[in-house]
Amino acid sequence: MRNIFSGIASVLLVAVVTVYPMALAQADPLDDAYKAYDAGDYKRAFKMFKVLSKQGDASAQGKLGYMYDEGRGVPKNTVEAAKWYRRAAEQGNMTVQYNLGLLYDFGNGVPEDKKEAAKLYLLASEQGDVDAQLQLGILYRRGQGISRDYKEAEKWFRKSAEQGNAESQVKLGLMYVEGEGVSKDYQVALKWFHKSAEQRDAYAQVMLGWMYEKGKGVSQDYKEAGNWYRKAAEQGHDEAQYALGWRYLKGEGVLQNYKTAMEWFLKAADQGNQYAQFNLGWMYDEGKGIAEDDQKAFKWYRKAADQGDAFAQHSVGSMYSGGEGVKSNTFEAYKWLSLAADRYWNEGEWFYGLYVGLYAKYFGFGLPGDQKKAADEWVENWKPKG
Repeated sequence: MRNIFSGIASVLLVAVVTVYPMALAQADPLDDAYKAYDAGDYKRAFKMFKVLSKQGDASAQGKLGYMYDEGRGVPKNTVEAAKWYRRAAEQGNMTVQYNLGLLYDFGNGVPEDKKEAAKLYLLASEQGDVDAQLQLGILYRRGQGISRDYKEAEKWFRKSAEQGNAESQVKLGLMYVEGEGVSKDYQVALKWFHKSAEQRDAYAQVMLGWMYEKGKGVSQDYKEAGNWYRKAAEQGHDEAQYALGWRYLKGEGVLQNYKTAMEWFLKAADQGNQYAQFNLGWMYDEGKGIAEDDQKAFKWYRKAADQGDAFAQHSVGSMYSGGEGVKSNTFEAYKWLSLAADRYWNEGEWFYGLYVGLYAKYFGFGLPGDQKKAADEWVENWKPKG
């Protein structure tokens, strides 16, 4: 029996000695680093990626750069992120080329350089990186860092869109709406907006709402327009919230309901939407769905006016002139009515507000010369907020 067990022990000993070195040989430090990262042990993962990065591993360098970029396992440092991204990018890592391109595009950790960003996006795009293709298309469309070329923009948006990128699908649809680099074609635009909207892209949903509202590439259908605006509005998109509020204000595709209109306008206005702010001011001014309140009307008109809404600027000036919701002030009335008149004139808006503004501008509301001069300088130097 002893000899039998001795033989078995010898076999087991040989097996252990044989298998253990093989297990050691199969250990992958990079895999271990990724496992630590996936487990949320960022500090340990960071140390492991740094060791591997110094040994020249491109994947580790890219991940190390990302951890510096996002502040995971180490304080956020985009300068260090750029350093490690660059080392990995030079080895052809397309994801890192894209990430480094973003840093140059927006000037994070490196001086802003659209040309360098375009170069890096191109390297990644040619390898099929869907996000790089999107960003390259944006630079071609804007002519930033590279000559404006709508056909090239369309080409890269399409490559990205065909891989399922929702934002690229929207941008490709917009090019068909505008006829940029392609013949204007609302039906093709509609197709791409639908593909993006199916992925819950809020802006695509807004564009579908607009197309149904205006009858572009599809029969005009206010109810369907409202359905798409609602989908985007419920995701918090301010333009959709405003558009849905307008549907309820006018009773287009839905039952007219001033209270619901005000609720959607308020959501959009709180996000800074100037059109919603103006309409809230108007509803308080006219008592639509709520008791008249000149002070609240003035508050919302002023918010929209500060962003450049000419109708709101006219309303602010009129309220200063009549002392409605605010203390009467001829100087302020002159300023805002004059500003509105300039906007109306430049934008070709010929109606009563223009005439009131022109009267204020050229007759001065009886202001002393020095006050009129100061107001005119204010109008000339005025810039919208936000």
